[in-house]
Amino acid sequence: MKQVFTNRLIVFLLGLFLVSCVDTEYDNPETATNAALPDDTATMTIADLKSLHTTAGHGDNDTTAIPENTTIVGQVISSDEEGNVYKELYIQDTTGGILIRIDSSPLYTQFKLGQEVAVICDELVLGSYGSNIQLGVPSLYEGSPAAGRIPSPIMKRYFFTGAEEELVTYTATVNEIQEDLDYYVGRRVMIENITVANSDKGKTFADAENESTQNRYLNDGSTDNDIILRTSGYSDFAGDTLPEGTGTLYGLVSRFRDDAQIYINTPSADLVDFTLSSNNDEDDEDEDNDNDEEEPTPSETVRQIKEAFEGTKYDDIAIEGWNNIVEEGTQGWFYNEYQSNGYANMTVFEQSEKRKVWLISPILDVTNAEFKIVSFDTRREFVDGATLKVMVSSDFNGTDAPSNASWTELNVPFSSDGTDFYGTWTNSGNIDLSSYGNVVVAFLYEGEDGVNDGGYSIDNFKFNAEEIISVDPSSYYALADGLSGYNLKSTLHNIISENYVNLGYSALWDAYTTTDDKYGEGKIVWDMYTDIPNPSNPSVPDGDQPGEHEFTQITDKDSGSGGTEEGQYYNREHSMPQSWFNSDEPMKSDIFHVIPADKKVNNTRSNNPYGEVTSGGTETVNGSILGYNADGQKVFEPIDEYKGDIARIYFYMATRYEDEISSWDQNSSEADYVFNGTTGQVFESGYLQMLLEWHEADPVSQKEIDRNEAIFLLQGNRNPYVDHPEFIDSIWK
Repeated sequence: MKQVFTNRLIVFLLGLFLVSCVDTEYDNPETATNAALPDDTATMTIADLKSLHTTAGHGDNDTTAIPENTTIVGQVISSDEEGNVYKELYIQDTTGGILIRIDSSPLYTQFKLGQEVAVICDELVLGSYGSNIQLGVPSLYEGSPAAGRIPSPIMKRYFFTGAEEELVTYTATVNEIQEDLDYYVGRRVMIENITVANSDKGKTFADAENESTQNRYLNDGSTDNDIILRTSGYSDFAGDTLPEGTGTLYGLVSRFRDDAQIYINTPSADLVDFTLSSNNDEDDEDEDNDNDEEEPTPSETVRQIKEAFEGTKYDDIAIEGWNNIVEEGTQGWFYNEYQSNGYANMTVFEQSEKRKVWLISPILDVTNAEFKIVSFDTRREFVDGATLKVMVSSDFNGTDAPSNASWTELNVPFSSDGTDFYGTWTNSGNIDLSSYGNVVVAFLYEGEDGVNDGGYSIDNFKFNAEEIISVDPSSYYALADGLSGYNLKSTLHNIISENYVNLGYSALWDAYTTTDDKYGEGKIVWDMYTDIPNPSNPSVPDGDQPGEHEFTQITDKDSGSGGTEEGQYYNREHSMPQSWFNSDEPMKSDIFHVIPADKKVNNTRSNNPYGEVTSGGTETVNGSILGYNADGQKVFEPIDEYKGDIARIYFYMATRYEDEISSWDQNSSEADYVFNGTTGQVFESGYLQMLLEWHEADPVSQKEIDRNEAIFLLQGNRNPYVDHPEFIDSIWK
């Protein structure tokens, strides 16, 4: 152990000895009589400690070292006795609060509510998750530096407890917390006159049956924006019903990005004085019963939907907040059922009429949603011309005709079968609504019997549902723990092939607005073939400046003509050319390797493999070059900044399609140069060595991390070599 750490420990023990002996044995906390810590124990405030991370400009994928001889002192404000806070300790001082990650449970027997705690920080680091700053040991999260849990056996190196005192609580309104989140995060607060939002009344704190963490929404009238009450599905009170009426909430303020979240330790102590509102009192029994429960207005928004369309077979769909509107014909969307599974159905098959029918969701509160994602399943049935459009509108008010609103059609994959039989259910993938604001989602069916025969079905409509996109990285790759070599690769193949959603080739244009968004504004395409990371790049010809060859999302996409010069259009570039796998799906549409690229440069590269040019060549504006390598093979060499990206894409393809890639070497001479006809090594030895060198020279970048997350939302799988670059060495070295 460092000498400085030992000296610090001596100072602690000496100071505490002068006051009283500190009981650091926690077997019998009821009899603990810890004395107060010396006044000069803390060498830094919690606010100053947290500022080290923010001042350094570090975020969720980096850590900040802490100076030697740093000690903070705070009051314990969290308890894991009822399981809502797990392996985490929240402490606060007068300047702020912080979360400390500890690999031990339970903690409430060791750290009492209100107890003083001194934390020696010398060997710890600061990290963050969702912008929430945390304290822990140096670790990795998805391959990036992170603050990990402090192991239980060495906890006593870092913690000294003092006296138990009255809990300090900060009175605040919902608006104040949301407006000054940096100040309140990590603190214990009291919010008065708070009530559960209408959309969550009568619900339980969380999903106890599936042990799923849930967000519930509350408000005190200080703002239109509700605050999130977040509860673990493993907590003892997950299945309890939320309180009715208005009362006072005591809770811990956390955050996920820009959203404030409140955690409570236990409902009995932290949700108090709730009283039923007057319109629910038994004294009002003589009032009109129809008014006992207020009907939602057309403009009311909802925070979460999980709609399975279960109802009486063949009845018209009638769901609170939804609109089932018949514009033409006599039949609205109706409930149907097959093999005990209910779903929404619309058809003109043998109905002798023309139908145009809308099924429209409630207004989705995208603005305040944690997961701004909608997902659903569709199925085609005997379709020969009938159509289904999925659209969103921000100005449909629920009372006027849909034709009076403006609509934007979403690019949704439908099953290619179902023309003369019941087709297969197809998932839409995760559709990001963040760019649309608060909207309704509409399913518009049009068909005519004898002309546009057939129907469509809809099921499992979800909005802001945590299970759509949430993934615990440790559990995602859990089956790969301890494996190496080709066994690891095969296991990763199974992991990333499960839940895969084939978006379809045409959907990639819209996907690029989030997966390859250069500046985070949904405007400019990030094209690795034309991007100039260094504006002083000597390869830039006179007159060409960075940004000149940037493409606007959607507007500048390839329209089928033009593109004889760089900078005119972008298109969909298969990093592994389609001829290598006979243009088969899902490889053709797998967005991990289908990247946006300048049309001219894409055509220049053609079907040639990537490689390192040693002679001849045609150079692009950013320095990429087509020429010949040392073997005399024509190759395309990207700039150094993106060679690692390309290598990890190729390792992904070798893993995702290991069950069929062994035959690709037979499809073209270029493919034969790259592949060796095996399912294990996959690549020719010389080519593999080049990919490994590219991977090592150009480590995982933030661009790749962001792209990996965005693709996961849409396609349902991940590139394991972006999350865990070390897997590459375990498999191929």
